[in-house]
Amino acid sequence: MLKQIYRIGCILVIFIIVGQTVAFAEEQVEAPMEEVLMEDISFDGMQEYWNLVVDEYGGYIPELEKTSLYDFIKGTDEFSIKSLVGGGLEYLLHEVILNGKLLGSLLLLTLFSVLLQTMHTAFEKTSVSKIAYFVVYIVLIFLALNSFYLAVTYAKDAIGVMSSFMIALIPLVLGLMASFGSMISVSFFTQLLFS
Repeated sequence: MLKQIYRIGCILVIFIIVGQTVAFAEEQVEAPMEEVLMEDISFDGMQEYWNLVVDEYGGYIPELEKTSLYDFIKGTDEFSIKSLVGGGLEYLLHEVILNGKLLGSLLLLTLFSVLLQTMHTAFEKTSVSKIAYFVVYIVLIFLALNSFYLAVTYAKDAIGVMSSFMIALIPLVLGLMASFGSMISVSFFTQLLFS
């Protein structure tokens, strides 16, 4: 019995050693997976928003105009901190100048209020001083409401752009999910989102 197990073992070792075929193949240099994914993914929706950002803020950050979205995602170009800080300060000064009308009207309203305070001390609680205060308060309320309306409009526009950008990212995210093998999730979200 022991001899038969020994013979079967020897025959298996011989088949394993002799039975293996060796094949040589040409070496193929494969591109990194990141480059393959970058070539297969469509950036059409994101490119639209990239162009919008470059058009709106490109003057403040000149490095945005030099790079494309593809180069920005790959990380081939770098942004310098100095240009980002300089662009931020330039944008801040631009907004201060743009809102100079509001600042100027507040300054004139302050001067008008000081003038009315002087008139109030001269007329001592007559109807002229009360009407003057009512006029100042009405103008202040108007300016406050106008500023609030502008702030709400800016916030509404920013939220609209962010939600549109996220909707533009959906096909990209679904493509990445499909490339990593989550086909059931992609089919579920495709039906859920686009029906």
